Amino acid sequence: MKTLFTTFFLLVLLINAPAQNPVDQNKNKQKSGSSFIGTPNDSASPSEHTSRDQNPFFDSTSIKFRATGCVNIPKGEYGRASENIPIGFLLGLSFKPYVKVPFSFGFDAGYYWVALRDNNFSLNLPIEGSNSVVKNVDIDLKARFKSSITPILFHADIWLPYFDIMPYATVIGGGNFFTTTTRITEEGFIRILTKDAKNNEIRRQNNALTFAWVGGFGAGLRSDFDDFELDLGLNYLYGGNTSYYDGDNIADWRIEVEGDPAEFVDQNKSSDDNYVKINLKKKSNNTNMLQFMVRIAAKF
Repeated sequence: MKTLFTTFFLLVLLINAPAQNPVDQNKNKQKSGSSFIGTPNDSASPSEHTSRDQNPFFDSTSIKFRATGCVNIPKGEYGRASENIPIGFLLGLSFKPYVKVPFSFGFDAGYYWVALRDNNFSLNLPIEGSNSVVKNVDIDLKARFKSSITPILFHADIWLPYFDIMPYATVIGGGNFFTTTTRITEEGFIRILTKDAKNNEIRRQNNALTFAWVGGFGAGLRSDFDDFELDLGLNYLYGGNTSYYDGDNIADWRIEVEGDPAEFVDQNKSSDDNYVKINLKKKSNNTNMLQFMVRIAAKF
C-alpha cells in the first residue's frame, strides 16, 4: 500500500513538471541565429499542441456512463450458508473532477438474480348459489418464488495512465437490499379468477426485505478507446449481517391459503394479510462476496 501511494505521489509531481512547448523552442532558435523558418502550425497556441502523448493525464472528459456485468461468489459465512451465485448488472455514472489527476468517483445501482423456484398447487374454490355451496372447483395455480439483491454502491478509482492497458484500484461502499417475493398466477386453460389472458397474476406478496451494509476494495485493468473504456476487475466486498431467503429455502416452500379464498384473490387486500404462509426460517449471517466484473464506460 505504501508503494502504491508513493508511485501515485510521483505521478502527480510529473504533472507539474515544466515542459517547453514548440513555440518557445522556435523563439530560442530564432534568438540564436538559426535559419529555421517556421510554418503556420508552428505559431499555434500551446493548448493546441497538448496531447495525451505529451501529458498522459490529459482527458477532457469529466462524466462517464458505466454498464457493468457482475458474477458474485459468496464467501465466508455467506458462502457456507448459501450455494447460490448472484449474477446481475450495475448501471451508474463516474465523475472525473480534475483534468490532470487520474482519479474518479461515482455511484452504481443494479440487480442481482439469486434464485427462482416454481411451485404448482390447487385452490379449492366453492361456488355458491341460493346461499349454499353448489360445487367445489379446483383451480390450477402456480407460485413463483424469487430471491434477488438490489445493490446501491459508491466508488472511488485511481489508475496509472502511462500504459495502453492501465492498472487501476478502487474503493467501494454502499449497501445491498435482499428481497424475496411470491407471485401467484392462474395456470388453467379456462380462467376463473383472472379475466385478462395477458395478465394472469392473482396475487403478489413480499415475503422478505432486508438490508446489509457493503464495503470493500478491488483492482483491475482498463483499456481506453476513442469513445469508451473497457474494464476487467476483481472486487472483494465485505457485507454486513442480515437475514434472507435463498434458493435452498424456497426449494421446498408450499402454499397454505388461510381464510376465504375469495379474499385471497382480492387485489385490494394488503400483503400483510399473509394469505401466503412461509413456515421456513430465514438464514442469518454476514454477506461477503468476491465479485468478478466486466464494465463498459461511455464518454459524454
